[in-house]
Amino acid sequence: MSDLRRDGKRFVGCSAFEDYELMTKLGQGTFGEVHKAVHKATGSVVALKRVLMHNEKEGLPITAIREIKLLKSLRHPNIVPLSDMLVRHESQGGTVTPSVYMVFPYMDHDLTGLLENPKIQLRLEHIKLYLRQLLEGTAYLHASRVMHRDMKASNLLLNNDGRLYIADFGLARSFNPDDKKDLTKCVVTRWYRPPELLLGERRYNTSIDIWGIGCIFAEMLVGKPVFQGSSDIDQIERVMRICGSPTSSLWPAWRDLPDCKQVEEFSSYPRRVREEFARFGEDAAELLDQLLQLDPRRRPDAATALKHRFFFTAPFPARPEDMPKFEHSHEFDRRLRQQHRAQQGQQAPAHSAQPRQRQGNMSQHSSPGRRDSNRYSRRDDSYGYRAPRNDAGWEGQGSSAATAGSGGGGHYRGESRRSNHNNSGAVPSRGAPSRNHNNNHNSGGSYHPYSRTGDRANGAYGGGGGKGGDGWR
Repeated sequence: MSDLRRDGKRFVGCSAFEDYELMTKLGQGTFGEVHKAVHKATGSVVALKRVLMHNEKEGLPITAIREIKLLKSLRHPNIVPLSDMLVRHESQGGTVTPSVYMVFPYMDHDLTGLLENPKIQLRLEHIKLYLRQLLEGTAYLHASRVMHRDMKASNLLLNNDGRLYIADFGLARSFNPDDKKDLTKCVVTRWYRPPELLLGERRYNTSIDIWGIGCIFAEMLVGKPVFQGSSDIDQIERVMRICGSPTSSLWPAWRDLPDCKQVEEFSSYPRRVREEFARFGEDAAELLDQLLQLDPRRRPDAATALKHRFFFTAPFPARPEDMPKFEHSHEFDRRLRQQHRAQQGQQAPAHSAQPRQRQGNMSQHSSPGRRDSNRYSRRDDSYGYRAPRNDAGWEGQGSSAATAGSGGGGHYRGESRRSNHNNSGAVPSRGAPSRNHNNNHNSGGSYHPYSRTGDRANGAYGGGGGKGGDGWR
């Protein structure tokens, strides 16, 4: 760290940017980029996340300040550490613009990249290890009175030593359990958003993180997200198809929520979480059933979930030192490969005026495979960079991959895409069928399931750049 002196007093400031050597780019967004880098003096490999200051007079975005403050106050083996800060003054058009960088340890994978890698198959003991670390880190967060508010697979960083870090604290906030004030409901990426938020709840608590953990657990089991909604309405229905329709017995307070009438248009669905996941074992199905309770008051806290017998029966959680050395797998790398293939396809001459028919079942109700269904849905990469929020009702145009890192452009097509789901709502099996691009992708325009996640506009390993409509509570 640089040593500054003023009036004889010692101040500790940021390190010099020149202390690091940039390597490859790990992520890119409208508000900045993330690079893999090496600390010259120690040889440590790190990730540098740039936090742009759009108005130098205003300084750092409030969400970035909040994240930096939280990360510097947290210390746990499963919370990504903020190891350094850098300032770089860059000349652009005759104007010197300061850039601030957050420095994090470099991690070999994010969970999304790992699950989308067809060469990698997680075993149950691997899943138990990752889930246990996720719950341990979350238990620490909640005991520290911090809500993450954006639990999802791409925000979990992993290395080949078996370590898991919870990252991306741009939406996180501290809380007082005795404070009953309203909070913003525009948090949590849609596919991981709990039903109470989908129905307009503004006085939520740490149980929203527990729902996200349940979604991540299910995702590790089947190899792809289980609730891939294309809109909030579609998301509610997909949740109900597995978790059942809200009733006075399952969720007594659901009719008190502002948007409860949205549920009335749907058919009545029975709860069948245990039946859908029974093939992964009784213990796994039971734990998942607890994590994915519609009623937030019935979800266990993270510390209680850690005591479930799922973690104490064979196969036991893998030891970190026994984990396989997986090839590096990041969501951003996969997106770059997709963009490259798309560009090649656009450059290829058309041999026919008629579009080529896709092979396999073209039913509009076929369950989308993970890798294809997410092709245009990943607005953010594992380092947290997001596309800008669209203020026109949140459900607007998708951002181009070149500027927002979305993996593809196009326009959101709203409710016309709701049929992109299996009629039965069955959870697809893990393995090759779920990764078949030809069989599982519906024809038609692209859509963006994450179109309401733009509460904050920037953040690598966390970090924000936007301001929400209700003051970012």
